[in-house]
Amino acid sequence: MLEAFHSKEIYGNVPLQIECICTFSDFLLVGTRQGTLLLLSFKSTGTEVKTIKLFAKKAITQLAAVTVFSNQLVSLSDGQVTLHEVNTLQSSIQLPGTTLTSGASLFCIHQSTAENEEKSAQLAVACRKKVTLYHWVKKGLPQEVKEVNVYDVPRAMVFSGKGYSDQLYLGFKGKYARLHTTSEQLKELICTGNYWVKLKFSALGKISASKQ
Repeated sequence: MLEAFHSKEIYGNVPLQIECICTFSDFLLVGTRQGTLLLLSFKSTGTEVKTIKLFAKKAITQLAAVTVFSNQLVSLSDGQVTLHEVNTLQSSIQLPGTTLTSGASLFCIHQSTAENEEKSAQLAVACRKKVTLYHWVKKGLPQEVKEVNVYDVPRAMVFSGKGYSDQLYLGFKGKYARLHTTSEQLKELICTGNYWVKLKFSALGKISASKQ
């Protein structure tokens, strides 16, 4: 019988409540309900843990690393999306047009790092019934592209495609849709009933949806 994965405990008895995780290089970053960020690195002698207290004032609900142009960490806490230089995680940078994303509920990132593709990185932030789009053109802060109105509050988001993507899939309560970010056209794809859907873009270029 094929055993595709092996499980191994790397950090037991975590003293904080875990809300989210993400990977960056050889590190695992853990966001907690208490607003503390844990940075785990793995050595031959075991797991080393660095604790960054007061990384956020409230729960860290989402984390993602951007590595295309510069090493930045994107975090979501208390309805605010902020940027952090990985080398100085204790300092934060507000997104351009922060007033547009105040009250954000989630974000998603799409980046292309393949050698045969033009480097690009995009960010979508869901705030109530709006989606604000950003992109990185070089090192530094992402630039706001546009703000798009949608008919409901997104519960899940994911970009699709390789390179710079103009296709953003949105999961709503009971349905999901595809947003063409250039034309701003929103096309409903399928109804899922009284559920919201979790979306994932695979390396094979396929979107998968699961009811929650």
